[in-house]
Amino acid sequence: MRGTSMIPVLLAIVACQSVGIPAVELEAVHSAEAFVLRNGYTNAGHPEDLPVLAVEIFDGFSTDQELLEQRRGQLEPQAIGVEDRGEGAYWVYFKSIGSPDRPRIVAVADGEAFQVFHMSYGKPGRAMKRLPRRKSPPNTSLERTRD
Repeated sequence: MRGTSMIPVLLAIVACQSVGIPAVELEAVHSAEAFVLRNGYTNAGHPEDLPVLAVEIFDGFSTDQELLEQRRGQLEPQAIGVEDRGEGAYWVYFKSIGSPDRPRIVAVADGEAFQVFHMSYGKPGRAMKRLPRRKSPPNTSLERTRD
């Protein structure tokens, strides 16, 4: 990142550390947020220049186009919480668009996000650390892939 694009990231880190979120958990959050964006779960859609990845358990049963249509607009782009699962594993929670009381989880291990849980499992437990609300800059990195 160059110039002022780094400022929102730094502000988010400072805000999270002020409420007791360790740096390693912030890295997991950053990885999960990038993963959600990269795999087309936000309203921004899927990046046209990247292949569609199978990141949910049933993704192998759908075509790439079906996955793009199913994913778009499912999740908010910013995580709402993080949970340390031990041994370098984290669950990062995202609000589901249309079902805000049933967040979905992105699994992160050793700093790398690798899976979106196929379904929501209800409200997070007490182990989840809620992240402070952050104002996100407009996303100009992804082009819309469908209307």
